Amino acid sequence: MGYEIITNEKNVARVKLDVSKEDFDAGIQKAYQKNKKQFKVDGFRPGKVPLKVIENKFGKGVFYEDALNYSFPTAYNNLIKEAGFKTCAQPVLVEINDMGDNGAVVTVDVSLYPEFEVCDYKGIKVGPIEYDFKEEDLDAEVAKQQEQQARMVPAEDETVKGDSITLDFVGSIDGVEFEGGSAKDYKLTLGTGTFIDNFEDQLVGHKPGDHVTVNVKFPDDYQMKDYAGKEAVFECDIKSVHHKELPAVDDDLAVDLGYESLDDMKAKLKEKLIKDRNTDLKQGALNKINDYLIENTEIDIPQACIDERVDELKKDNDNQLRMNGINPDDYYQYVMQQSGNDDPQMVYDVFAKQAVRDLKSEMIYTKIMETNDLKYTDEQYDEELEKYAKMYKQTLEELKTSESMEAALKPVIEYTLKMKNTTDYLLSQADTSEIEEEIAEPESEASEKEEAKPAENTGEEK
Repeated sequence: MGYEIITNEKNVARVKLDVSKEDFDAGIQKAYQKNKKQFKVDGFRPGKVPLKVIENKFGKGVFYEDALNYSFPTAYNNLIKEAGFKTCAQPVLVEINDMGDNGAVVTVDVSLYPEFEVCDYKGIKVGPIEYDFKEEDLDAEVAKQQEQQARMVPAEDETVKGDSITLDFVGSIDGVEFEGGSAKDYKLTLGTGTFIDNFEDQLVGHKPGDHVTVNVKFPDDYQMKDYAGKEAVFECDIKSVHHKELPAVDDDLAVDLGYESLDDMKAKLKEKLIKDRNTDLKQGALNKINDYLIENTEIDIPQACIDERVDELKKDNDNQLRMNGINPDDYYQYVMQQSGNDDPQMVYDVFAKQAVRDLKSEMIYTKIMETNDLKYTDEQYDEELEKYAKMYKQTLEELKTSESMEAALKPVIEYTLKMKNTTDYLLSQADTSEIEEEIAEPESEASEKEEAKPAENTGEEK
């Protein structure tokens, strides 16, 4: 097999590649066997027409395209081995230079896995990763449990935040009613921020039967561009009001919520609170590290690699939309309309931005993992495997005896452990001390300081 590297720039190698006569002829035979029933020639039963007869009648190159599809992978895999290429995407066919009795010659672009240096990641400021328990945080968790058992009771007095009201409303802009601005028997909990601006605040302090005129302004960045930045008037009729009635925080509340007592509820809520806060702090720190690594590490990723990841992301998103009963094409059309950009490239760009982030993150973490030889131990592997054993209601030994199952789980477990060890390593290198918040100076004070600065020396005589 022969090949010629024409160019090798920005991690894309353009290669002229020979497909051997032997492999190409074998490809023709495969193509013939696959398609021979489609050819009809007088004197022959379907599927029994000899290859030479088909070639004579329909042209010698009738099977060349399929033959190339069959034979190219062998030639390409040999190229990767001989040239020592490490690729990150499928090859892109640039040109078919020749196909015939001597095989084939094609020109392809090969996307090479980028070589790069990871930025200095020691001392990245991420803040504390261990939660400092505060009693008021537990009180807030208890209050959430109390809220779960709240009752809404009818009321005739004035509304307050937290009340649930039923109302009719009609909205207008410049005196004209607009689509989606009206409703009847709409249930709204005051203070939730469901509606724009201070709409809900203007409904506080009113009774059932009251008519209220609410004046609001749509945000400048409102998703429906026709309404963005415009003032609107809503004529509202309050039909009913329900106050929130909270139960006492005692043993009865705890038992109703499935705990043994109030003390038991508080102990378990505290345990969960500490666990959740530690998880959040750690994840927040890792997000900061990841952002820092992505922003400060230069990687020239081949376009074909980005395109492949974009296809994966879009397919996943399309499937999620379909599961929710949404047609993907309709959704993207709606997004383009709302953005005021009807170019389909806009949708691609959204996915491409995420694709580049994902690819950079994966490449950086892999490099850190390999550079620092972050391996997992047998104990870690068994501990992770035991989680799956419990999931499948087996013992660790039973799962290990099922070679096919362990073989299927092993790549997943290995990736999980390598990533865990890498993230733990990165956290160990980060600055987890308290981050002091910068307090902005009052504008007048800052101006005085600015005025008090010595004049710059311009070199001119005074």
